Parts: sequence; structure tokens; C-alpha cells
Amino acid sequence: MNTPMNLPYVGFSVAASLRQAWEVMKKRYPFLLAVIAVFTVANMGFGIVGLAIQLVVPPLFGGGEFGRQAAVFSALLWNLISTLFITGPLMCSSYYVGVAARRGEPISMPALFRGFYHFGPAIRVYLLLYVVWLAVLLAVSIPAITLIILTATNVLSRSVGVPLIVICAVPVVVYSFYLTVRTGLALVLAVDDDLPRQGAWATIKTSWRWTRERQWHLMLLFVIATAIMLATAACLVLPLFFLGLPYLIALVGVTYAQLGADQGIFPVKDRCAVCHYHLKGIRSGVCPECGTPEGTL
Repeated sequence: MNTPMNLPYVGFSVAASLRQAWEVMKKRYPFLLAVIAVFTVANMGFGIVGLAIQLVVPPLFGGGEFGRQAAVFSALLWNLISTLFITGPLMCSSYYVGVAARRGEPISMPALFRGFYHFGPAIRVYLLLYVVWLAVLLAVSIPAITLIILTATNVLSRSVGVPLIVICAVPVVVYSFYLTVRTGLALVLAVDDDLPRQGAWATIKTSWRWTRERQWHLMLLFVIATAIMLATAACLVLPLFFLGLPYLIALVGVTYAQLGADQGIFPVKDRCAVCHYHLKGIRSGVCPECGTPEGTL
């Protein structure tokens, strides 16, 4: 059964996003906590497999230096495969849970593992984002990398090189924030059945278009969210797990809904704007799930 949220679909604002995210987290806390548990267990599994590779592979190749190198290569290969083909769908799933929580959808396997139910689109979008982010950040990092090499080889003294490296690192951080803000919604757009399916590049372009008018406000929201994550992480792991991450996922869902409302896409036709119940075929003009009159925002 859906959980009516009673939150209007309004245009994006930082204050409204922070406020509505708190309301979503309070009402849908078990749902948000469930996907965090799934993500945490999955990452623990990745670590266990990586450790097993380090222990098992060397004897298979006769031990010695060659065995150690084979173990390092195998671990790197495992990290690449797990990042692209497991972490990618998990990221899509985590973000989508925030959207589903905002819509009032029930906890379900298709929601918790949304990226795997839509494996093809999720992988294609995540892989393309991975390549784009890597290419842009490498290009921006060239000055900092050059200075690191010059400092390490003593061409530049540490008193000169280290401050310059720090200065050149600032654009890298800013660009990583900016790319996340402008393209991150593609991970949700790739698995949202309420929207027409698109190719990977078109999905990223849609995210870019949705965020164009609000990019600097979204940057501010991202900085606030990062500060919340750091503050809860500073209080050891439990506040981050039980407060910071659920709030972050709810914030993603709320922001997605607000940006979609700005585009005139949400609320979706034939869906209740309050609880997201399917209204197709309902002739009473009232949502049978939460009692909201049809067309109410």
C-alpha cells in the first residue's frame, strides 16, 4: 500500500528541498534505511571478495613476486567489474528509493534493486557518466599532476610546490561538485518508469537540461548536504548511517520531484499528486488511496 506524503509538487528551492526531505525521512524512514543496509552489505561483500582474492590468487600462481602481482591485478580487475556492474545499479537503486519515498511508494524488491531490474539502462548511463567524469577531471587535474611530479622530482621545492598543488586542486573539487550536480539525476532518470525511456547520452542531456536554470542553487544545496554528511560522519559511523545517509537519499528524491515540477513533468498524468497512486480508470475524481481530489497539487 502507498504511504500518502501530502507534499505538494512545487518548483525547486533550497529551503523547500531541505524541509521536504526532512518530512520524507520521518515518514519513510524504514524504506530509506533498507536501501542503505543493502548498499552497506553489498560493499562489505565487495571487500570480502577482494580480501579473498589477495589470499587465494598468489598460491595459484606459485607464490613469489609473480603471485603477488597476479593478486594485485586480479583485485584491480575485481574492483573495476564490481564498480561498473554492481555499484552502478546500486547507485541507481539508492537514488530511486529517495524518489519512491517522496512519491509514497511501498517498500518492494523492484524499488530496492531498481538498478538491477533496469540493468541495461542503468549500466549504460553509469558507464558513460564514469567516462565523462574521468575525462573531465583528468583534464582539470593536469596542472596539479604536473606540479606533483615537479615537486616529487625536486624541480620545485616543497615550500613552493605544495601551496601551488593545493591551489590547483581547488578547481578539481569544484568541477567534481559541478558535474555531480548537473549529471547526477541521470542515475534516476535511467530507471524511472514514469518517464519515457531514452538512450544513455540523451538521459545525461536531460539531467543537464533540468538543472540548467538552478545550477548554482543546486551547488549550494550540494554543499549543505556534504556538510551534513561530514558532520554526521564526525560523530562516528552510527549518526551517518541512521541520520545523514537517509536524509541525503530523501533529499535526492525531493530535489528530483521539484526539478521535474519546474519542467512541467511532475505530477505525472494519471497519478495522484499526493500519494502517487495510479488513477487511470478512476472516474470518481477522487484518489481512492488518500482521498485527494484529482488535479490537486
